[in-house]
Amino acid sequence: MKHIKHLISAVLVSATLALPTHAQQQSAPEQPEPETLQQRLLGKSAEASLKLLFDSPEDYTVTPEQARALPYAANYARVGEGVRGLVVLGENDNVVQNGNVLGLRQQWFTGAKEVVETYNGRVISLQNLNTPQVKHLWISRVTDTASGHNNEYTEYHVDARIPSPYHTAHKPHYMTKRHSYKVNTLAAGENEQLTMPNGREVKATITREVLFQHGEPQATNEFWHDPATGRIIQSKQWLGPELGYLEFTEVQPYNRGAGNMQNWAFSPVGIKSGTEQEFQQLTTTDGSDPLQYVEVRVVDGSAKYTGLFYANSRLNQVVTEFHRNGVQQPYYEPLTRLSSGKLQQQFEARKQGMATKLALLQQTYMHDGETELAKQASALATAFSHWPLRASYIHGMSLANARLDLAQNPVLNTQDALTSTSSIPHYELRLSTAPLDRQGEQAATQHVGLTYTNPEYVYVIDAFGVITKVPMQSYNSNAEQRAIAEQPGAVVLYSIEDSDLPKGFRDINLQLAQFLQHWDFSVIWQESMTNDRKRYKNMSNDANSSAE
Repeated sequence: MKHIKHLISAVLVSATLALPTHAQQQSAPEQPEPETLQQRLLGKSAEASLKLLFDSPEDYTVTPEQARALPYAANYARVGEGVRGLVVLGENDNVVQNGNVLGLRQQWFTGAKEVVETYNGRVISLQNLNTPQVKHLWISRVTDTASGHNNEYTEYHVDARIPSPYHTAHKPHYMTKRHSYKVNTLAAGENEQLTMPNGREVKATITREVLFQHGEPQATNEFWHDPATGRIIQSKQWLGPELGYLEFTEVQPYNRGAGNMQNWAFSPVGIKSGTEQEFQQLTTTDGSDPLQYVEVRVVDGSAKYTGLFYANSRLNQVVTEFHRNGVQQPYYEPLTRLSSGKLQQQFEARKQGMATKLALLQQTYMHDGETELAKQASALATAFSHWPLRASYIHGMSLANARLDLAQNPVLNTQDALTSTSSIPHYELRLSTAPLDRQGEQAATQHVGLTYTNPEYVYVIDAFGVITKVPMQSYNSNAEQRAIAEQPGAVVLYSIEDSDLPKGFRDINLQLAQFLQHWDFSVIWQESMTNDRKRYKNMSNDANSSAE
């Protein structure tokens, strides 16, 4: 860890080459021959060396001697038709379950703070890309556990964060576009003799995945495995039509593994009542001050864990520790949510205020003789009362960005989590898998509110909490605008039209959208449009009874 932290600091600090001024050049008796880039590489610190490599306008190639001399793990990386550069390993996390290492989650950094994140050699995200087409990208792979082929992927989803139709240079606005594929994994067996950049000879085994859309092949992922270690040493992985392929080649491996942090490990929460796992309030038993600690409760699907940290630890420490002690597979970072009991108490008071406002809206419509709108207000109030909402401090969390930028890495202080001076303050971290349209699982997009209506506009709250009012009809929108309402991880609010809201209630849809920023994605939402219609019919009968 000390080596890794030193490397990160080296990567992040800008290197400036000291060039002589014109006057200095005149006074110098004789200038030596300019060094080649390779000579400068060997003679510079890691910081300056990386700067030289990243700024290279052409493909850069290190010699085997240079590769073996690198003091850090490194890979060649090429995206699409771009030049081949060098990325360095900044973080290496063991992913552990029941004491067994399931894999390695690794983050590779460039000098421009771009990040390639991999899990067992397969790309799971790209962050902070310096391209006009894509800002961030996440890849989700789904296995068919029912068939028993747990090692074969059946679905491949690329979620690219791209500029939306409302994006401008002065006011950026992004949306998530999904490219989904069916996967046909070809039987491994072909071998190829590779000479790696560090000079090592490897007879690699090749695995291929053919990605299909509508029955037609679109791309092929290729992985070269080292039979001695099982490690993927070279790959060509599809990033979607905006970027093309990522070519990844091992230059210098990192073989030291990943150690544990200096915190207490996470522990599974024991079953206390039936099959339901419950968190217990923690207190100190030795008379020490409970406020010197902070408990972090983690909900990861149906599993629950708890961990104890010193107060004022940062969020990335918690997530890293969880990787190393509990998580089974990479989660979908945009849906990460952090809450506390204290914040939830405040949020419940706000919810009560909104419920009162919706009841007043129904009464206003009834007073004005707007029976149909009164029915909608009643149905909307009922829907609101059933939404799974949990107040959150963050909407999405990138572990890579948290490690690079303190502004994206909040401190877990005791004040924001304090509910009792005798108990240890606690936060709750909720992790979710990628949103997928699969039977019995979380839908890719949640449609809530008056989903039986056909409105002119809907309010879309994306996975990052960004609220956008989106036109939905052919006469007031185009397909690119309507695609904003189809983003994976988005919640789409169908409500009373803004133009039908009376004075004093004109902001109610925006307020509802702000509540939906706190949607709890750890809860499987199974509400369907059919159920909405039934509920609306019942609400209509209730409203008619009230009118009589």
